[in-house]
Amino acid sequence: MTSPSTNRAATMLIESFDDGIPLPIYHISELYEDGQYRRIRMPDLQLQLVEDLLVRIGWVVSPGTMEQYTPYIRNYFSLAADSDRDPFRLSTLRDWIYALAYPRLRYLADVADGAEPEPPRHQPGLGKSSLQVAIAAITQAWAVNNLQAPSDYAPWRKWLRGLMRRLRQEQDRKAAILREDLLHIIHGCDQNPNRLTGLRDRAMLLLGWSAALRRSEIGAVLVDHVHEANGRWFCRVPKSKTDQMGAGFMVPLYAARDPLLDPIMSWHRWITAAGLHTGPAFRAITAKGTITSERGLTPQAIGVILKRYCFKQNISAHSLRIGYITQAKMDGFENWRVRKISRHQSDKMVDAYTRPDQHHREGPGSLV
Repeated sequence: MTSPSTNRAATMLIESFDDGIPLPIYHISELYEDGQYRRIRMPDLQLQLVEDLLVRIGWVVSPGTMEQYTPYIRNYFSLAADSDRDPFRLSTLRDWIYALAYPRLRYLADVADGAEPEPPRHQPGLGKSSLQVAIAAITQAWAVNNLQAPSDYAPWRKWLRGLMRRLRQEQDRKAAILREDLLHIIHGCDQNPNRLTGLRDRAMLLLGWSAALRRSEIGAVLVDHVHEANGRWFCRVPKSKTDQMGAGFMVPLYAARDPLLDPIMSWHRWITAAGLHTGPAFRAITAKGTITSERGLTPQAIGVILKRYCFKQNISAHSLRIGYITQAKMDGFENWRVRKISRHQSDKMVDAYTRPDQHHREGPGSLV
């Protein structure tokens, strides 16, 4: 185990960026293939140590988080072993992070020089969000080995701020599905020639919007998660991003003033027509109207379904959650009331979800 004093000494090598973009010590562009990681050679002993490390990390993070962390952890420890470097030194982590960011840094430099910019999904290297996940993954690996987080050291924070400043660019933020968009979507569901599919889509999209569910939470809804208690309706979310211990949330559901947007009525119509009693509530359906799977829909499939009904630009299944929060703020609801549904832990995160529609409404108006 590397002592804190050794780590602190390693941070003295960290310097702020100058105007140039030097080559990274780890030149790992060959590790990219269609946006996925390819593992480089790792000695068998080191491979076993990393697999044991992944098991230990899996005990303290959610399965979804573990799925994100695993390729970064394997890549980092593989590279450290292959280059005979200590994976628990800040200088090793710094060089790896810089190597991941290097293709994007070069790309942004070329754009600044007049090159034609690529769409966000086609830009090389990793951007700020992905780098933050990579750092979080290695920080967790250090934590289970009783090491301090890199962010505890001022030189690391200074270096990372310099890197993030060089990677600064406009975020690709998904658009919000507002009430008027939802009305258009529900009309499309009602016009679906496959009646069962239309009922499923209507119930799924209304529930996802009304309960501000995350993409993974929509597909994970079971038939018995939506239930009545003492004349009130709830959607149970067994485990989510802000509930790592799995205590579960009871999200209240309300009958809409407009029957077209009533999630409870749509839920009843779908469950009755599909004849479902247990298991996932939203499943794949054939063109002939037959339910073909015992599994819930994936987040990707839910996004594809939403785009069939809504032609708004830059949307995904997450736009349902974004839309509910934005619409609630536009209707004048306080953050604490929105958080009862969104399950955010702070007002800061609620405000971060608010889209330009709300900012425009809350602005001071024309001053001329």
